[in-house]
Amino acid sequence: ITHPKRHAANLAFTPDKQRVFFTLCDYISNTEIRCELYTASIDGATAKWVDPTRLDINTTGYSYNHPHVSKDLSSGQVYLYFASNGPGTMGGFDIWRAAVKTDGSLGTAENLEQINTDKDELTPFFYPPNQALYFSTNGRFSFGGYDIYKSVWIDNEWQRPENIGLPVNSSYNDLYYAIDA
Repeated sequence: ITHPKRHAANLAFTPDKQRVFFTLCDYISNTEIRCELYTASIDGATAKWVDPTRLDINTTGYSYNHPHVSKDLSSGQVYLYFASNGPGTMGGFDIWRAAVKTDGSLGTAENLEQINTDKDELTPFFYPPNQALYFSTNGRFSFGGYDIYKSVWIDNEWQRPENIGLPVNSSYNDLYYAIDA
């Protein structure tokens, strides 16, 4: 997907690889970028993205970014995780998730209040084998800047987030953590 005046970034595919979620971003000023989440289906015959659509969860004037799609093995539900500073945040950017329906539409977005702080939480990554959500935050103890934390999904609750420590975290901003099976 290209757009002459917008920056495309941060994409995530559904587990079946038939849909992609991505951001289109605008430069608001020299220091501010505002992004919106979009989706497109994948044409099996041509392997091209078709029907790009702005998601209804976007609210004008706010940023929606860092999409990640994963399946909850306990329920079988596929979720879109993302970061946003939109209405309903606890402050700064929060991690949110919305169920991805079989037709590609989304359920109601929910703020993951158990893990969010009044600062920023970014770059969510849910790893199904251990039911853990990894994310970056500057709102909790850190070795410097953003650190990677994890929270495990047990009995329909997010457990208290834990700093995953050294050597992953450093005195710099640690972002975009992922595990490759």
